[in-house]
Parts: sequence; structure tokens; C-alpha cells
Amino acid sequence: MAVNKDKSAKNDSFEYIDRSGQKQVVLVPKNSFTFACFDKTLITYINSQRKNTYGPDCVKPINYSLETNDGRTINILKDYVSAPFGLEIREARIKRIIVELGRK
Repeated sequence: MAVNKDKSAKNDSFEYIDRSGQKQVVLVPKNSFTFACFDKTLITYINSQRKNTYGPDCVKPINYSLETNDGRTINILKDYVSAPFGLEIREARIKRIIVELGRK
């Protein structure tokens, strides 16, 4: 894996090998953190305000965007992921999750 270190860019790129063995390049927004979960699903946390994620003044999940293996995007405007989407994540039917952190 490699991450583009160009600090002047608005986004960094993240390269990885997907489960079919193909090289993929994903744009990673500034003020975010991306990792692979279950070796199948890319998860990106976006903290655009750069606030703490702990303590009394912390930011928490306010929106989830799930990208399915067949190309659909599911937006969840809650601070948690409920059924049936949790099962889809565990069964590797979701290839990317973007979590937006903020205050309600």
C-alpha cells in the first residue's frame, strides 16, 4: 500500500490491492483517516473540523455512506449503522464505508 505524500493536494490517493487482485486507487479527503477492515472493506473517517473524537466536546458519527459491491450508494443519516446494513458489512457486500464526524 502507498499513500500520496503531496501535502499541497486537496486529496491524497491511497493504493491497495482489492480482493480480486486488482490494484485500486482511492481518493482520500483531507482531515481523514482510511484503513481496511476485515481485509475487504475500506473505511474512511472524515473529521473536517479536526476536533477531538473523545471527551465532552468531541465529534461523533453523523452520517454513513456505504458503497456496495454492485455500485450502489446507501446514505445513513444516523450515528450508527443498523440492520440490514450491519449484516451486509460482515458478509463483505459493502466495499467502502465513509463516516462523517461532526456535531448534531
